[in-house]
Amino acid sequence: AKEITLHTWKESGFLHVGILDRGPGVPPGEERKIFEAFYRANDSLSSGIPGSGLGLTLAMRIAKDHGGEIVYANRVGGGGHFTLRIPLMEDV
Repeated sequence: AKEITLHTWKESGFLHVGILDRGPGVPPGEERKIFEAFYRANDSLSSGIPGSGLGLTLAMRIAKDHGGEIVYANRVGGGGHFTLRIPLMEDV
């Protein structure tokens, strides 16, 4: 069964958006590479999963352009946990 969970929270002037899935995860040692343009995990080409390897690169660029970041961690039991962190605007 496919599973994706989203959750949000505010902390220390930042909005956090957590995205958790139960996909194949990222091979150990390749966590930072997934944000590089055109990067695909070694087994992704043979698995038949479509994509060009640009989605996470573009998402990270947008996050950084807004003063934020995206971090990735493997989930216990399989899958991944992405967290988008962007600063909240002061009341104007």
